Amino acid sequence: MGNNTHGAGIWARMSEFDKLPKALRVALANADHNWSGEQLNRVRRNRRHPHNHKVRTIPDAVAFIKQQDAAKHRADADAGLIMPGQR
Repeated sequence: MGNNTHGAGIWARMSEFDKLPKALRVALANADHNWSGEQLNRVRRNRRHPHNHKVRTIPDAVAFIKQQDAAKHRADADAGLIMPGQR
């Protein structure tokens, strides 16, 4: 990637995604919206983060991703950003 700072940023984010357990990588990959593996790792590592208890275990984190993704989808649909019924 040479000296391209943007490319280095993408590499850093992908390396954070790669650190996630497989179930979390699958949940993020299957989400309708773009969620950051880097953010998820940061929340999971920071015990004082308000959402840490929601992502402490892998099943809890998968459920949290699905819940947040559905909420974002509903909000976007209500705002007219996506067509109703569109995935």
